[in-house]
Amino acid sequence: MSVRLLTLVFTAALLLSACSSQTKTTNLPANYRVSSSDLNLTLEIVRTLEQQLASEDILVIFDIDNTLLAMNTDLGSDQWYDWQSSMQKTNKCDPRLVRNRLASQGALFVAGSMRPTQKDAAEVVKKLQQQGVGVMAATARGWTFALPTMRELHRNKMNFRATAPGPAAGYGEFQPATAIRPLLYTDGVYMLAGQHKGDMLIELLNKIGGDLPKAIVVIDDKDYNLAAYEEAAKRQQLNLYSIYYTGVSDWVASFNPKKAAADWQRVRPALEQLQAVFGNDNFKLPTTDNNTECE
Repeated sequence: MSVRLLTLVFTAALLLSACSSQTKTTNLPANYRVSSSDLNLTLEIVRTLEQQLASEDILVIFDIDNTLLAMNTDLGSDQWYDWQSSMQKTNKCDPRLVRNRLASQGALFVAGSMRPTQKDAAEVVKKLQQQGVGVMAATARGWTFALPTMRELHRNKMNFRATAPGPAAGYGEFQPATAIRPLLYTDGVYMLAGQHKGDMLIELLNKIGGDLPKAIVVIDDKDYNLAAYEEAAKRQQLNLYSIYYTGVSDWVASFNPKKAAADWQRVRPALEQLQAVFGNDNFKLPTTDNNTECE
């Protein structure tokens, strides 16, 4: 089924439900998932939900990497990380393998930059915020990547501080009982350190307290992240609307491992020099890419 047809089916179902009653109701056709290459679908879904619910009862959650923003180069991107992770599992002695890829990716985040996944990405976020719904970001990035993450959101004119649930400044770093690594919630950006997005969302909502959102819309480019949200929503009996974002799928598919490996060899000495001069406050590269087990 095409993206356009899926979108029409999804929206039509929402409209039929909205027209079934003259009063506001929580009987929404929840737990839908739709694919789209256009973030504007989020606006359409929220407008439909607002026919049944007050704006403040709706929460929209954006992923960041390859959903709102994408790295300007393959180095440090999700596809680069996934490629490295796959090599680690299949051939840990592959000469292209970067040791401690999280630390290396952190250095690339500091040195690199990001662009919007589509030209009007920031405008979509602003329009949702103007509609009065809750809007926040949730990323698999950990708290150690907060500085370059917030820098790139700011540079691309995306700010979630005023429209995210909870206190405006967030909670800083915290670690609930179900988390194995610390979380960071600051200025409407939730940094999960690779942990279950659904479970960690519930932890955040419970920490905030009060009534849970009556409708949650999530936008993410990873199937497993959407599945995590859906699992938690089903367990908590929350109304969830999932958008599988495909706006950068062509770029992800064009990832060139040979070029990425060559680019890493070119950039690594420069990163090492920066670390040697300025210290490792912003990133800490491994001392070598050599794996002693493979020597």
